[in-house]
Amino acid sequence: MSNIISTKNYAASNDKHTLHFCAHKREVFGDNLANTIKELTGKLSNDDGEFIYSGYITGKFLDDNINSERTEFSFAKSEQSDIDESDSNEQLEMEGVNSSNTVSKKEIVATAVPIIREFLEKEISAYNIQKKERIEHYVYCKNPRYRSLIKHNSECIDKISLTGDDQKLELELFKQEQSYRLQLKTEQKEYLSENIDGIQDYSDYERRCSSYLQKISDLGKSDLADYITHRKVMLDILSNNLKFSDESKKKYALEKSIHNLIFPMTTTSDDIDYNKHNLWIIDEKLAYHYYLASDKPISTYKDTESDCPKEPDIAIFEPAFALTGDSKDSDINNITIIEFKRPGRSDEGCVDQVVGYIKRIRNGRCKDKDGHVLGEMKGNSIRFSCYILCDIQANMSEFLEGRNFRKTPDGNSYYQYYDGYNAYIEVLPYSKMINDSKRRNKILFDHLFCQ
Repeated sequence: MSNIISTKNYAASNDKHTLHFCAHKREVFGDNLANTIKELTGKLSNDDGEFIYSGYITGKFLDDNINSERTEFSFAKSEQSDIDESDSNEQLEMEGVNSSNTVSKKEIVATAVPIIREFLEKEISAYNIQKKERIEHYVYCKNPRYRSLIKHNSECIDKISLTGDDQKLELELFKQEQSYRLQLKTEQKEYLSENIDGIQDYSDYERRCSSYLQKISDLGKSDLADYITHRKVMLDILSNNLKFSDESKKKYALEKSIHNLIFPMTTTSDDIDYNKHNLWIIDEKLAYHYYLASDKPISTYKDTESDCPKEPDIAIFEPAFALTGDSKDSDINNITIIEFKRPGRSDEGCVDQVVGYIKRIRNGRCKDKDGHVLGEMKGNSIRFSCYILCDIQANMSEFLEGRNFRKTPDGNSYYQYYDGYNAYIEVLPYSKMINDSKRRNKILFDHLFCQ
C-alpha cells in the first residue's frame, strides 16, 4: 500500500531526523522522528561521518488522499468516542477513494519504525553503547546517587538521550529516578495489601519481598550517596572562598559568603529546612540543636528575654530547652556562638566582641514555651562554646598568647576557658576547620568516590 525510501544525509546542517509523507513525488509534511525513536535525538555517525536520517513515505494510498492543492492529506477524524480531543492529531485517519478501509497516520509511523531501525541498526547499536558508557561513567565517577537506579531499573537508560552536558544528563536521571520512586511506592502498596496471615516470621516475609527490600535498601544508599556528594561539594566551594576572589587586587571573599554557606544570614532554624545548612563543617553535633539565630538581634531570640540589639553571626541553643519550666532538664544547657571574620584578615577585637555577646545573653532571662519567665540566665548550669573563625597571622598569634590563650594539641588554633562566664572560646583558622572536616568525612569520600 505504501513504500518507504530511507537515506543518510551527511551534508545536513541540522540534527533533525525526519519521516516525510509524500504524494505525487513531492513532500506534504514531515514528522520529527525523535518523538518516536529515542535514539534519533541528534546526529548519528559511522565510518563515513555524521549524518541525519531522512525517510520518505510514498504510495498510491497517499496519492489518492491528497487534497487538490497537494498541500495536505484528506484526513477524517476517527469515529471512536473514547479518543481524547487533545490526541486527535495522532488519531486522524485517511480513507481510500476506492476502499472502505481507513489507516491512521499513527499506524503508518508505527509500521515504518521497525524498517527504520533495521536500516540504522549498526548506527543505533553504536549509539546505545556510547550512551550506556557515558551514563555509567557519569553515575559511577561523578554522581553515585543514581547507582541503584541503573542497577534495578537499567531500562531507564533507553529513555535518556545521549548528551555531553552533565547538567542535562543529571536532570534526565532525576526524572527517571522520580518515576522509579513512584513505581516502588506502587509495589509497596501491593505488598502491604497482600494477605500476610500465612507469614510466620520475618525471614518468611523477607523471602517473599527480598527483591523489593533490596531496591528500597539501595535507594536509601543512593540518598546517602547524594548527601555525601553534597558534603564534598560544600567543602570544595568553601576552599575556593578562602582563595583570592580578585587575584589582581589580592582580595579575599567577604565573610558573608562563608557565613551564608554555613547557615543563611538573617534567618533562624524555624525559617529553613534542616538539610539547608552546613554546620557539620564546624562540628557535627551543632546540627542537633533546639534553636539557632543567624545574624539576628539578641532581643529577637526565641525563648529568651533581652533588649540587646547586638547581632552575633550565629547563636545556637542546645539541647532542647525552656519547654516546660518544671525541671532543670528544661533549662538551657549550652549556647554556641560562632563569629566569622574575612579570610586573610586578623581582628584582635574579635575576642572582646564574643565576650560582649556572652555578657549580653547572660543578662537576659529564660522563658518557657508559653512565654513565662523562668529565671535569670547567669547560672553556672549554662555553658558557652564559642568559635571565632579567622586566619591567624603572626600578630594575631602574639595577641592571643598575650591574652593567655593556649594552643590546641595540633598547634593550629588557640583556646581559653573563661571560668567567670563558664565559657570556652576557640580561635579557629579556616584552614584547620576545612582540614578537620575533610578528615572526619574522608572514609565516606574514599568509599564513595574510589570504588
